[in-house]
Amino acid sequence: ARRYSGMRLRDCIGEHIVASENTTDRGAGDAVPTADLPTALATLHPIHAWWTVGILMVLQTLSLLDRHILSLMIIEVRTDMGLNDFQVSLLHGLAFTAFYFVSLLFMGRLVDSYPAKRILYFTVTLWSVAAASCGVVKSYWGMMVARMVTGIGEGSVSPSAQTVIASLFPKSRVSFPMSIFTLSGALGIGLSYFGGGVLLEAFTANSAPGLGGLAPWRQVLIVTALPGILIAFLSFTFLEKRPLTGGSISTAESWRE
Repeated sequence: ARRYSGMRLRDCIGEHIVASENTTDRGAGDAVPTADLPTALATLHPIHAWWTVGILMVLQTLSLLDRHILSLMIIEVRTDMGLNDFQVSLLHGLAFTAFYFVSLLFMGRLVDSYPAKRILYFTVTLWSVAAASCGVVKSYWGMMVARMVTGIGEGSVSPSAQTVIASLFPKSRVSFPMSIFTLSGALGIGLSYFGGGVLLEAFTANSAPGLGGLAPWRQVLIVTALPGILIAFLSFTFLEKRPLTGGSISTAESWRE
C-alpha cells in the first residue's frame, strides 16, 4: 500500500511539473486550461467587461438598423422597381429570414469553437457590404441575393454576444448586462425608422455627395450600411475569456490576437 501511495505521489508531482512547463511555454494569446477559468475571471477589470458589452451593443444596433430600414421605404422600392405584392414579401421577408435562421444555427456552433471577435469582424463586414449593395443593384434578383447575404452575416451577433457576455460576468450578475445588450435591439429598430425617415427626407431634397445619380431610397441604404465596414474593426477591441471547444479558454485581449 505504501509503495502504491509513493508511486501515485510521484505521478501527481510529474503531472504538475508538466503542466507548469506547458504554462510557461504558452504565449500571451494562447488558450489556458479550463481549470484556470476562475483565476482568469478574477483578474478581469469591470471596465473591460462593460466595454465589451458596449461594443456588442453597437454591432447589434447596426444589425437591426440594416435589417429593418428597408421596410421604411418599401413603397419607394416597389414603385421604383415595379414589384408586385408577392415579390415584395419575398424580398422583405423570406430572402432575409430563411438565411438568417440557418445562419443562427451555424454561427452558434462556430462561436463555440473560434474567437467571437474574428467571426464578428468578418460577418459585420460581410453584411455591411451586402446591405449597401441593396442600394446599388438594379435587378430584383440581385437585391434578393444581397438580402440573403445580409441575413447570413447578421446571424452571428446574437450567439456571439450572449456567449461572450455570459463568460465575462458571474452567474449572479449576468442578467443586468444581458438586459443592457438586449436594449440595442429596440434601439436599432427605432433608429432604422427615425433615422431612415430623416435621411430619406434629406436625400429627397438634396442628394448625398457622390450619390446624386441614385434614387433617394438607394442613397439611404448605402449611407446607413457602409459605416459598418469601419465599425467592424471595433470587434477587435473587446475582451474575450471563455471556454472553447477542446477544453481551452480564449484569452485574446488585443486587436492583434
